[in-house]
Amino acid sequence: KNMPRYARISVAPIGGITYLPYFSLTRNDEVNAESFEEKAKIAIEYYNRTIIALNQINTLYFIGNRGNTNQEEYAVGGQEQKNKAHFLELAGALAILDFCNEINSLKPTTQVKEFGIEHDTNTISFTDLNIGNAKMISPPLTKFKLFTEYLNKGLSRSLNVSRWTKSNIRLVRGNKQSLLDSNYFKSAEYRTQIQPFNDYFDEWLREMRENKPLFSPFEEITADNALELVKGQTPKGNKSFKALDIQNCLLTDNISIRNRGKKHTMLIKMFGRSTDKVLSKRNLVIR
Repeated sequence: KNMPRYARISVAPIGGITYLPYFSLTRNDEVNAESFEEKAKIAIEYYNRTIIALNQINTLYFIGNRGNTNQEEYAVGGQEQKNKAHFLELAGALAILDFCNEINSLKPTTQVKEFGIEHDTNTISFTDLNIGNAKMISPPLTKFKLFTEYLNKGLSRSLNVSRWTKSNIRLVRGNKQSLLDSNYFKSAEYRTQIQPFNDYFDEWLREMRENKPLFSPFEEITADNALELVKGQTPKGNKSFKALDIQNCLLTDNISIRNRGKKHTMLIKMFGRSTDKVLSKRNLVIR
């Protein structure tokens, strides 16, 4: 009771997530993967008696997958445990967002929720999610994936060609020249900050694509068919990065995003707007 804001904390809504087993181990030692499911049943029974029946929290989420077909390298924990990214972790993040969205309509009794998808499949794309979850993650993930794909596969074609990458255009005032020129993309700041972060994002998607169930909402693309990025979506017209270049050229001297001292911020804001414009116009995201 002596802690700061005790009165508010004591009545704060509480949510919990219980993960059911969704992987096994390469070998059994101190931790035995063969006992995961039996221990999970015991834990669920305990939660039923001590949490759900007594209404100890507002919402309890159960997340799991049938069968432990994914194998992880044995480790007791700590730095040695390096489990690959899994779709069920993304499902857990969606559970947190669901809880926050329901914060003003919580019931006095403990509500139990399970995460589910619309179609029984081991290869999950955006259209396999319920519409609420699809609307939540399709736009930001698709925008950022198009951003990273452009920088990896489209930027080399645009550097010193597309206006938004040129800082030496004749008869153009300095405040109209691009701040995101070849010098920026060769800079140590870009190579040590933007590139590694994007690489981690792509690694995260790749690991979820290689786990079971697979989360694989994107196609492999080239610079010429870039807008065929989203599985199940085939846009009409030009499918290359050209539309993105056009939008970037329109935005390059926009004073609301132009920032000489924060070029990373300018890059993110520019592509945030240009990817949104292009994807929305082609109906490539779920809204």
